[in-house]
Amino acid sequence: MKPLKTGPPMFVHIATVGVSLLQNARRELKKEKPSEDELVSFIGKDPRRASAELNTIFPLLEENKQHQHRVYLLHSDTEEGRLCAGALKQFISGLGLRAHACCVEVKELGSPENFTRGLANLLEQVVNLIRRHYAEGDRVFVHASGGFKPETTMAFLAANLPTTGAPVFYVHESFREMIRLPALPVWPRKRRKFVELMDRMCQAREIYPEALQRMFGREVIEEAKRLGWIVEEGNWLKITPMGLLLWQRFERLGLYGSKPKPPQSIGGSEPREAR
Repeated sequence: MKPLKTGPPMFVHIATVGVSLLQNARRELKKEKPSEDELVSFIGKDPRRASAELNTIFPLLEENKQHQHRVYLLHSDTEEGRLCAGALKQFISGLGLRAHACCVEVKELGSPENFTRGLANLLEQVVNLIRRHYAEGDRVFVHASGGFKPETTMAFLAANLPTTGAPVFYVHESFREMIRLPALPVWPRKRRKFVELMDRMCQAREIYPEALQRMFGREVIEEAKRLGWIVEEGNWLKITPMGLLLWQRFERLGLYGSKPKPPQSIGGSEPREAR
């Protein structure tokens, strides 16, 4: 596969595209078949409210204006899928930021007869894009707020397969909070050091990069950043809030290097810690 670029690392966004944009526009504009230009204008009034996909993409574009972004919009092979993806592409590429969007049509994803094959095609597309951009040193994010549950579930699975490993972004349907789920460590090359790094980050929450590199080495730290467990903010490396919660539960379950603790009784409260 030919490389996309030879310049500095990009922020790469892989997003499943549904029809929330079209449904919202129909309701607001009171028009059954809005054009692509009408959808773009509708998005511009309130991007995050207009489109489930932009709920997670738009904040990352605005917060990282210094970076170059490439946004892949994976949509079904239907008229509605093409319309929504086309409008999103036009809006993102016209923001004036360093962002370029492109539409990726997933064959058979819109076919009731061959939907399972369409899901397999979606999985393959996501995996190939993640591998391609990791090979070029880019940062990859998977956005799974758009589309129906089977599509978003398949995107999450693709992001957590061995040799992929990309954080996934959702927006909760009820309270509209953006949730970042780190990729599961399956498994980095230096397992023990990775476990020790995460244990240390759970204790300290934030550490100077130089100090952490002396303890664990650059390779393990970069792996933890790539998978979305820790982030670099200013002069600090910090564990992400979801990373902290998940790793604490992993430890409780004995999944990564710790012995499992007694299980919580069904319907009961948290077990008391031994004194």
